[in-house]
Amino acid sequence: MDIQRIVLFAGLAIVSYMMVLAWNEDYNQPQTQPATEQASTSTQPASTDDMTLPSESASGPDTSSEEIGRASCRERV
Repeated sequence: MDIQRIVLFAGLAIVSYMMVLAWNEDYNQPQTQPATEQASTSTQPASTDDMTLPSESASGPDTSSEEIGRASCRERV
């Protein structure tokens, strides 16, 4: 009876660890910018003349079908 209990707890621990890894892969937040970079930009006045906007290609944003599939799966949940 003790061996069954140990095997079940080991299986539960492995499955729980795998679920945490999958959760981190799906919902991991990117690192934020360091505060020193924000402080250096806040000391200079912002001028709209110096700003450049990112340009998109004529075909639109560059997304693969795999990224679109992952995004649609997350929306259903």
